[in-house]
Amino acid sequence: MSSLANRRVEQPHSSAKRIRSTRTGNIYSQLLPINLSEPISFLSTLIPILRPSKQQTLKLRGAYEPISNSVWIEDASTMFFLWQRGFFGKGSLSRSEPTWLHRARNRRLVEILEDDSQLRLTAEELTAKRRIERRDQKIQKLKLKKKLDLQDESRITNVQEVVESECSCPPDEKADTKTTDDEIVKVDQNTAKTARITSEITTKPLKNVKNKSLVLTEEVRDEVQAIKNLEHLQLMNEEAFFLTFGLGSLDVFSEEEDQTRVLSILEMWELFCRSSVRASRDASSMKDERIRSDNPFIISYVAYHHFRSLGWVVRSGVKFCSDWVLYGSKGPVGGHAEFAICVIPIYEDGRLVKTLSDERRSWRWLNTVNRVCAGVKKTLVLAYVVVPIDDGREEFRSPKKVLSRYSVKEVLIKRFIPTRMRD
Repeated sequence: MSSLANRRVEQPHSSAKRIRSTRTGNIYSQLLPINLSEPISFLSTLIPILRPSKQQTLKLRGAYEPISNSVWIEDASTMFFLWQRGFFGKGSLSRSEPTWLHRARNRRLVEILEDDSQLRLTAEELTAKRRIERRDQKIQKLKLKKKLDLQDESRITNVQEVVESECSCPPDEKADTKTTDDEIVKVDQNTAKTARITSEITTKPLKNVKNKSLVLTEEVRDEVQAIKNLEHLQLMNEEAFFLTFGLGSLDVFSEEEDQTRVLSILEMWELFCRSSVRASRDASSMKDERIRSDNPFIISYVAYHHFRSLGWVVRSGVKFCSDWVLYGSKGPVGGHAEFAICVIPIYEDGRLVKTLSDERRSWRWLNTVNRVCAGVKKTLVLAYVVVPIDDGREEFRSPKKVLSRYSVKEVLIKRFIPTRMRD
């Protein structure tokens, strides 16, 4: 068993998706939405007195949405601040980064300019554009292959006709058949040359030949700027509680009886614990009003807090049959996730938690998840969350006291392939 804290974050060339500019690297250089204090020195205490800082801390505000069981951020500046400082949340109308407004404006500009060469495209737009180019290249290659097959068939037919005519010709007409063979060789050379030229054309990326200058009237500019942002940033409960409890940088509001009020840390703790029980549909836990030690939210948050404290960027891993995925210091913009985390809660005496589904106890489940992770070049990590035994006399209502009693043990799983692991 090895700890992820001592693991190398990322291979230098493990992914083609890399930060390609210093400007982009500076934007995503900080992994937390707070200003870390510098080491105390004489100058650091003297500078604020001589030159007071005008920088103001951005106040982060979010609203709890009971239907989706998540926290919504609707302010645009807060959305980008949380994404650029730690990659928190997900755009409701985007794959990850909240870029719907930018993409909507680009779509309108493309309709006017009929060209996107002078626009600043988002990552989603660049990905979609590359997919279209690859699809068109495949179509052209298939057409070329079909054309060459037809040429080969016609060439074989011509050769057969020449052979038959040669066999039927008298000996004094062999000179004519020789000329026919030379013509066939010329046809083969021309066909190969045409195929080589066409293949070179199809391998080049498709680009628009005409580039219109980016000249917009004031009416068009006003129209583009008037597009309303319909997107919000959606935070998972674990992310929201980490920002509030772990960093103290987020205020979560809740609407009750037409009144909006800020939830305290204890209120958020109880709210998220209750909602996780409803989501898991555990009837026995719903009848019990007190918060148990094996609450699904507590177990999930312990794993999230553990890996965040180690410096990893933690994101949802539902796409890869896991609970979490871990990115390096550059986050999703710097490369693919290196590890996939499956949380397995166990009691201190070694028993599995009852809320754990039977599927996660089988070898078939483990091999399935491991195969999926190997297919996407991720290392599977089983995070065993050691849960304190709940004797029924203690209520787990105080986050500070409760979380200190949990621990996480990491086990890295890799597939054994005999042909690749002989040594």
